[in-house]
Amino acid sequence: MTVEVIVVVVGIFLVMQATNWDDDRQVPTREQQHLEALKPDMTQVQSAIGAAKTQHRFLMDNGLVLIQYLRGEVAFDEHSAEIKH
Repeated sequence: MTVEVIVVVVGIFLVMQATNWDDDRQVPTREQQHLEALKPDMTQVQSAIGAAKTQHRFLMDNGLVLIQYLRGEVAFDEHSAEIKH
């Protein structure tokens, strides 16, 4: 009876170790799958950041021209075409 209990306990231990080994082996594969799934989202975010930077630069440049106009440093007519874009 004691031998049977030991065999059952050792068997359960071995099954648990095999399951843990298999889970550990699959982790890099799952990580790679998650990273691949994120690529389209990251590309979209990168594109949105680029567009926001372009828009921000446009607003900053035109804001500087407007400040110069308000200070009387430049004539508005010289830059009105640029600002309307």
